[in-house]
Amino acid sequence: MPTLIPLARRTRTRAAAMTVFPTPVSVPVISSPRMEMLLEQFVYHLIEMGLAHADKRYIWHPYTQMKDWKKWDNRVIVGGKGFYLIDNEGRRYLDGIASMWCNVWGHGKNEIVSKMSEQLRTLQHSTLFGLANAPSITLAEKLLKLSRGMQSVFYSDNGSTAVEVAMKMAVQYWRNKRKPKKTHFIALEHGYHGDTLGAMSLGYIAKYFRAYKPILTKVYRAPSPWDKSPSAKSKDNLVNSCIEKTERIIVKYGYGCAALVM
Repeated sequence: MPTLIPLARRTRTRAAAMTVFPTPVSVPVISSPRMEMLLEQFVYHLIEMGLAHADKRYIWHPYTQMKDWKKWDNRVIVGGKGFYLIDNEGRRYLDGIASMWCNVWGHGKNEIVSKMSEQLRTLQHSTLFGLANAPSITLAEKLLKLSRGMQSVFYSDNGSTAVEVAMKMAVQYWRNKRKPKKTHFIALEHGYHGDTLGAMSLGYIAKYFRAYKPILTKVYRAPSPWDKSPSAKSKDNLVNSCIEKTERIIVKYGYGCAALVM
């Protein structure tokens, strides 16, 4: 951040406390008045620049050609109410994709937000690595009542890492069964599962992921029963054809595959 170099003086910051959990993890708790001053100055600096200009200077947006982004008149969202987003000029936009599927309950005060605020006042975060906590236990119990056939819950923080966790579980399962060669996967064409390495491997979309193909894991593609405008008869034929092709793939490659991802 070149514009902030004058503010970035050397500070001798020491840990105000050191917390050691039952597992061998040490977490320093930093207390530095100079750091607080630096962050405060940074906020003032952004206000003076203007949010839209500061965004173009400091933020690298996902799946975005930044040369084009810097030419556009971009919207800067500063608030939300109900199912609408509000930009820094007071304009309202219907949040039709629920902020990329992460906020289906809407913005502002509601039952979900109230529960989140209540939980933050009680316990902001506690790891499950070597510890248990009450909210995770309560939620797991409720989820399992809704999920028939499931026996336990493994938490993850987003869709992509949930896919990665599932892949690791499948590989580990077969390794525990003394079949360590079952490390590949079968996935449907036209699927999308996220943009981490494992998720990109399963939901490979050449337009977005071609550059990363050399580092992706081996996945066999099963045909997807997807057509833009099939008739009822042709749709049945398409589905049956896909099932037959998928069966052949499983017979041919199943010995080395850990799972089929739908």
